[in-house]
Amino acid sequence: MSGYLDNKKQKFAAVWVPNSRNWHVTGVASPNLSPFDDDIELFMKEFTIPNASLAVSRNGKLLMARGYSWITSSETQTEPVSLFRIGSISKVITATAIAILAEKEDVIVKRQTCRPHRHAR
Repeated sequence: MSGYLDNKKQKFAAVWVPNSRNWHVTGVASPNLSPFDDDIELFMKEFTIPNASLAVSRNGKLLMARGYSWITSSETQTEPVSLFRIGSISKVITATAIAILAEKEDVIVKRQTCRPHRHAR
């Protein structure tokens, strides 16, 4: 950014140049699962998602563990073991676990755990 005077008034000019992003993938590749890599790259670039990781297992065997980064040079590259904050997704996971347990009748859901909000209809 630079400034100058024009008729005794301060004026400033700035040019914003976004940092270019680079695509990085870490972890051991699995040729049979390369479509995962391609789909994740397209999705992350379309929505400008900087970091993700994916693990694929079958019958208790880890088939693929990858870290994906669509980042600038000042950001940290993702590894397959990188930790992420779980955020609001934990509510969905908990509800799904309870539904599975209720379906198996390992837990019985009989009553509400809280009263409806007074404005709820």
